[in-house]
Amino acid sequence: AHVYADTFAHYGFSGISSRRNKIAKIDLDPDNELDAKTKDYLEDKKKLFQENYANEEGLLTNIKSWFAENLSGALGHGAAVTFPDRPFLKWSFTYEDPAGESGLRDNPATFLEACQKLHGFFREYAQAEPQYAEGVVTRFTDVKAEVEKIIEVQAPKADRIAAWREAAASGRLFAFGAEKIPPYNAENWHNQRENLERRKDSKKVNTQEIFYFYQAAAVYRTYVLRQLLPAKGIIVT
Repeated sequence: AHVYADTFAHYGFSGISSRRNKIAKIDLDPDNELDAKTKDYLEDKKKLFQENYANEEGLLTNIKSWFAENLSGALGHGAAVTFPDRPFLKWSFTYEDPAGESGLRDNPATFLEACQKLHGFFREYAQAEPQYAEGVVTRFTDVKAEVEKIIEVQAPKADRIAAWREAAASGRLFAFGAEKIPPYNAENWHNQRENLERRKDSKKVNTQEIFYFYQAAAVYRTYVLRQLLPAKGIIVT
């Protein structure tokens, strides 16, 4: 789901180190109705971009060629900092090489489309595997207005997460009623990974959630690299 959502948020950038990912400048859309705190924060991000990524040339670029490829705008949407991942934002940018304008990046519209597609994906899965479904189907049209409202929340990530959790707990997102979404606990996954590395008994290893995650990720990666991309004429070695 994360990778699928990123295909919407990160369009225009490739998930590999490529000079084609580098951008010369970022612009906030003047039609953004941003509060002062959010606007100041984003302007600081723009300044950071200018200081770290823009106008790298000459000897400096040659000296730090590896870093330029892996820690700068050459990798994914690195040069665009967090702008692609802010659901409420409207912005644009200019590619460095070859030069070109991105056009308006309407994140609210893009994220709404992503939510609708994700909803459709999970609905199809629930229909194919009803034993994992709640039994009551939520139509996207019934929750679209609520989803739009959450997407437009101007706040740091933690507060945007809180908006989703509150809407779910209030029953505004699901036809079957309220659903309490537990907070994400990264330490739990880190601890499971460390335990997985220490275990030698395979019978115990394959009962861990982290094992199933790695297994699923490996299957997905193989599918993308060996089936999906070649079917579209893209070969990644």
